[in-house]
Amino acid sequence: MAKKMTDAEQLEHLKKTFKDLDENTDGILTFEEFANGAKGFEKTMRTWVWDEYNKDRNSELTLEEYLASQNTKPAE
Repeated sequence: MAKKMTDAEQLEHLKKTFKDLDENTDGILTFEEFANGAKGFEKTMRTWVWDEYNKDRNSELTLEEYLASQNTKPAE
């Protein structure tokens, strides 16, 4: 049985995932960076997920938006 992650472990995992997707390390994901990391999904699914994550509908996704999409808040 898989071990359930603690909130802190989940937060670190999500931050690492975001960092791994951020190809140019500017702290912001573009749709292209997001799509490159989600190549296993069909294009329509990538677009749908992007729209769900990117609530302000601009052309970039911040770490805060990404964490909010996962129902996780950054550690204060």
